[in-house]
Amino acid sequence: FQQIATQAQIPQRIATLDNVVFLPSSERGNSWAMGGRISRVMNPRASIEGSVEFSRAQIRLADSVRPAVEAARASFPTAWTALFATDPATFQNVDVTAASTVSDGDMTQMSAEGALIINILTRRRNTPYVGMGVGLVRHSGDSPSVTLTGRTRMMLNGTAPIDELDTLTLGYALDRTVVAASIRLGIKRMMGERWGVQGEMREQLSSNPL
Repeated sequence: FQQIATQAQIPQRIATLDNVVFLPSSERGNSWAMGGRISRVMNPRASIEGSVEFSRAQIRLADSVRPAVEAARASFPTAWTALFATDPATFQNVDVTAASTVSDGDMTQMSAEGALIINILTRRRNTPYVGMGVGLVRHSGDSPSVTLTGRTRMMLNGTAPIDELDTLTLGYALDRTVVAASIRLGIKRMMGERWGVQGEMREQLSSNPL
């Protein structure tokens, strides 16, 4: 279309989605997570741990996507109408419209992991530790998507009615199940004989499946 518009000497152009398609346009969002852990102490220094977690942290569209989609939607009828206006005898009763739909999706994430926990200090009320784990991450739900629809209606040469619908859908495909490894750094503080509190920083490493 851009080449034809240049030949027709009209300034209007259709805004492209190149930056959405060829540049990173999605990212991981922040959300809550919940789950459970069970541990077995092997000795005062080491223990093994199993955990299962559910999270709403999902893939979401980058902030730059919506303005780019709106620019493409708004430019579609403007550019086509300008092109048809160069030959009003051929293209009559022109009506060009466009609509867009942006969906953030509703993905969720479930992970199961086994880990080895090493206590840096032992037999202390405050016990710092490090950990290494490996497991599986399962993605469920729908990924984000963008849909652009353009409709062109006209009478060609006064005799042939034209009604054309053009649809573009942009989606994000990802591997539903990936292997992930994690590294941990934390501290446990016993408040009594039966209970305590624990704080932990954890980095989860996996391939980028998107």
